[in-house]
Amino acid sequence: MNPARQGVAEGLILERTVWYDARIHTMKEVNMHVLWGCLIATAGLFMAVCGYSKSEFIVYRLMAARSRRLWGDNVHRFYQIVEVIVIVFGALVALGFI
Repeated sequence: MNPARQGVAEGLILERTVWYDARIHTMKEVNMHVLWGCLIATAGLFMAVCGYSKSEFIVYRLMAARSRRLWGDNVHRFYQIVEVIVIVFGALVALGFI
């Protein structure tokens, strides 16, 4: 048996470097949550700006053309509503709730 594990229940490691590595791993996960949450919220903000201005930006035009089949003339209203949902989702991811 490893001397670092003597007297410790199976699966628990009390070696100092292992705990330190676990904290670093957790901080990396937190940083990734913040990064992805901000990217998701930025995508929502992009849809909001394009939806409110009825943008002619090529990416928005492609998304709107695909959505127009289902939503008709309300496609810009659809993206205005979706952007709120996407921004809230991004905030929840960034805060670690999701």
